[in-house]
Amino acid sequence: MSLALDYFGVSHYISVPIAAVLLVVITATGSFQRWERFMLFFVVANFLVIPLAIFSHPHVGAFIHG
Repeated sequence: MSLALDYFGVSHYISVPIAAVLLVVITATGSFQRWERFMLFFVVANFLVIPLAIFSHPHVGAFIHG
């Protein structure tokens, strides 16, 4: 989440505590089923990065290095 907020110009000093508080609140106040759905959403969102990286046609050297 903090990396995503970095795209919008939000500092890591702000985004990391926001992400931590959000995860603690979801874990502490919700049911396990709701938390599990939330985490599965993040997993699916992370897998979407793979085709986006391929379709952006990066330079091979930068792709391997990064």
